[in-house]
Amino acid sequence: MSTNASDKNPHSIRCADCMQCRQVKEQRSSGRYILLACCAAGHWVKAGKHYTVDIHRIHTKWVRGCPDYLSSSDDDDDREGFLASLPESLPPERIVYEPDGAVADFTEVDQWDDAR
Repeated sequence: MSTNASDKNPHSIRCADCMQCRQVKEQRSSGRYILLACCAAGHWVKAGKHYTVDIHRIHTKWVRGCPDYLSSSDDDDDREGFLASLPESLPPERIVYEPDGAVADFTEVDQWDDAR
């Protein structure tokens, strides 16, 4: 499968390659957190609310022509290589971290969505 945006839609871009794509922590009262991606320029909006994407799914995020898009790659070949290798460099699923940055023991982690 090609990672070229023009293969999917000539006016779509891959957010994972954009300088506006930021990694943020979503923390619970226990101190545990997960990593999410968000658009620093505020373009990820659904039903009037800004939203985030799980960091392990950022390689699937596409946006139609964005006025603030700025590639983090030096050229098209570098961009294509980055996007092609991105899925392998990301965790395969959501990971919950302890306050000190260590990976939480999955058997001790409550359902993340229920722990708010």
